[in-house]
Amino acid sequence: MPEPGETKVCPLCAETIKAAAKVCPHCRKVQGRFFFMSRYDILAVCAVVAITGITIVVVEIFGHSREYSPQQHKIVVLQSQFALEKDGDHTNVVVSGVLTNASDYTWNLTRFEVRFLDAAGKTVDARQAGDDYMNLTVLAHGDRSFKLNLYLRAVPNHASSRITVTEARQPGFWYNND
Repeated sequence: MPEPGETKVCPLCAETIKAAAKVCPHCRKVQGRFFFMSRYDILAVCAVVAITGITIVVVEIFGHSREYSPQQHKIVVLQSQFALEKDGDHTNVVVSGVLTNASDYTWNLTRFEVRFLDAAGKTVDARQAGDDYMNLTVLAHGDRSFKLNLYLRAVPNHASSRITVTEARQPGFWYNND
């Protein structure tokens, strides 16, 4: 039996082992300064912390999406037409047309506003169309056709209309600041 000062207790399996042992012969735990942590455990923790830190720095530097508001006036509806679909109590107003993107960026269009105007140019009614899952991408300096559905009980009496894109996002960007 070894002398009492020449032994220690393994912190993992609680067996008595020699004080100079680098590996517990019972549980194969590497003996070190840190309780339950070998040098490989410490390296793994440091690697995870480093990867997390690098990811945070990259997202902060390169991860901000473009703002749509300064570019909003550069996406213009060139032409539009209305069609009606009756379905029981509801009337679906189908708005289709062509728009152009005069900006230097490609956009995913997610929300439109359709304003119905009277003969004097005053707004009679306004409706929002689209949602976050709308998949309508318009390329930089390109034209694109579109189709919107406005579910209304009745079509307002109007002389003309104005359609604007009110919300767009940077396509393919996973981190959007909403």
